Amino acid sequence: MNKSFTRWLLCMLVYMFSSATWALDQVGGVYQIGTGQDLADFAALVNGGDVTANAVLTADIDYTGQTAMIGSRSKRFAGTLDGQGHTITLDFTATAENYSLFGYVCGAVRNLRVTGTVKAGVKVVGGIISNLYGGLLENCYCDVVMEISLTGDATCGGLVGRSGIASSLRNCVFAGKLDHSLPARLSPLSHRHPQFPGIP
Repeated sequence: MNKSFTRWLLCMLVYMFSSATWALDQVGGVYQIGTGQDLADFAALVNGGDVTANAVLTADIDYTGQTAMIGSRSKRFAGTLDGQGHTITLDFTATAENYSLFGYVCGAVRNLRVTGTVKAGVKVVGGIISNLYGGLLENCYCDVVMEISLTGDATCGGLVGRSGIASSLRNCVFAGKLDHSLPARLSPLSHRHPQFPGIP
């Protein structure tokens, strides 16, 4: 086997494995999320423009060490994520405003439990979603400990940081803790924003 062919073969193998390593499985057009990397890849998919993608969790997810949030200001998540009763465990520090597991949602998040720790020294952070605009949070349980180090208008919520007037929270529970030593604007559920659908 000559050297040029060997080099070509190695390049092809590297390409094949690198492109397939984190490929997300689909069943009936719905992405199957079973690991933290799967969830990070789904976030990249949505933030890359596939905002109507749908997904289900197939296992409990350890998302500690991951920083990708699902949905951005320009790419709001408009699909559905069904947790199917599974748990996502978080441990992150919000480094910018509007930073949570879900950044901007106008679709639906349902049947999900979220636990862990979220540290926030910035505004508009939620235990599950930062901004819910015309979307739905349903059958979700959150016992995240939120450590807030911000005074004044923190606009942080146990479930949702900020929600528009056309949004819905149904059968959801926040059983975590809003831990703050300074006076700040906080809510165990969500702060209602009067200007829907505009996003500041």
